[in-house]
Amino acid sequence: MAAIILIYTGMISLGRWQLDEFDRFRSMRADPNFLETRLRWSPRPIGEVLYYIYGWLVNYFHKPLIIPFLGLLWAIFLAAGMLTYWQKRHRLQENQASQYLLLALCLMVLFLSGHGITEVFYWPAGAVAYLPTLAATFLLFLQITSGSLATSSGRTLAGCCLFVAAGTSECGAAFVFFYALIQGARWVSVCSRRHKTRFRRSQWWWVAPGLIAVLVLLCVRMNRLNVIEFPEMQASPVRGHPLTSLVVGMIEMVVELAGKDTLLRLSANHSVSQLFPELLSSRLPMEILLATGVALCWSRLPRVRKEVASRIREVIGALLLASLCTIAEASLHFGFVCCDRHECLRECWMVMCIAGLAISSSARITPERFRQRAKYSFLGPLILCVAVLPLLHPQLLFRTYRDYASVRRSREENFQAGFQADARQMVFSVVPSTGVIVEEPIKPGTYTLLPGKNVEFTIGNYPYIILEFFGKQNIVVKPCQLP
Repeated sequence: MAAIILIYTGMISLGRWQLDEFDRFRSMRADPNFLETRLRWSPRPIGEVLYYIYGWLVNYFHKPLIIPFLGLLWAIFLAAGMLTYWQKRHRLQENQASQYLLLALCLMVLFLSGHGITEVFYWPAGAVAYLPTLAATFLLFLQITSGSLATSSGRTLAGCCLFVAAGTSECGAAFVFFYALIQGARWVSVCSRRHKTRFRRSQWWWVAPGLIAVLVLLCVRMNRLNVIEFPEMQASPVRGHPLTSLVVGMIEMVVELAGKDTLLRLSANHSVSQLFPELLSSRLPMEILLATGVALCWSRLPRVRKEVASRIREVIGALLLASLCTIAEASLHFGFVCCDRHECLRECWMVMCIAGLAISSSARITPERFRQRAKYSFLGPLILCVAVLPLLHPQLLFRTYRDYASVRRSREENFQAGFQADARQMVFSVVPSTGVIVEEPIKPGTYTLLPGKNVEFTIGNYPYIILEFFGKQNIVVKPCQLP
């Protein structure tokens, strides 16, 4: 599993820009209030500041800096997965501490396979928001499964995770909001049983991030949600209808749990004989195997205490509510479910939920049954491998590495031609989507930027936005030549 993660990490240098980078970084040079405007539109106090620093460095050095920027975000993601094992390696026996490492590696492999990952892992504008959100929720989940919330240092680290999630993306803010609500209900329940009403300072680890999440969501409601971003979808029966959007969200979550591709094939094929093979190719077998493998691996550890199991169920509830909220909000605002990066993040959260349910299950079974489960714990790692391998799509990985040198050389030539100061014309090669990293298409041809033309942020103006970013007048867009 570590080798698989390294294979995906090795593709960081193939990370790509798309329309957002060219448009925002050109606007950054002309608008001194760019960051303030962005924070009103996309209130991410951590994500937008990091992205602004990245854009400033790009404009200053005249280099794309994709590798160091994505490398930093990936380092945060990998560190989030390894930290809990690093903490436990000297406190538990070797065969027990290794379960935290195995769980982290297995989940990271599932995060990287079985769905589109370009916009979360290899696109700077998406990665700066959603990769830290995933890392923060992932680390919080691992810390809770290890029982770290029982200590002051564990609650402090959990508070940092919640702060990062609330400050990097609206999806993360939704998760923190629901998690804070659940913690608030828990606190009220404890106070009512113990007849105490004094608020202890130890609760600020979830209160402060919860307040930040509320501010972020209020800013989104007051600004972006009041703007019609897709006028062609105004007639959508979902747009502007909260109840209908909520129903759509529930249906979409079921669809994503089973796998969209599988359900589309089932709807197109009415043959009963094809039902079983299609279900086998869906995500459901992986999810069943994941739950079984995690439960067996976790039987090598002591039974999960009821307090820890309750904490795990709380974070699962917040992840599911946040997933439902992102789907319903997109349907309410856009009129359709958007976008690939949201879907990728939701599927990663669902994988964590399944693993969390398997871990917490040991708190509900008798000691005798738990000892019986422990007898088969040696099968856990094997079952996890069986769960992971069918989702890897080695042919896509092979194509990506086969075209590695050509794609990287083509992108370097694009930026060299663009930043060349003594030329008014440039050649821009578009890489076809043949591997893991999906490209945004640009229609080949020759484009000229007329003086005084107002270039709006639309996909049809992609070549003209590239021209404005590089300060060129003519661009020749052509397909990249792959071996």
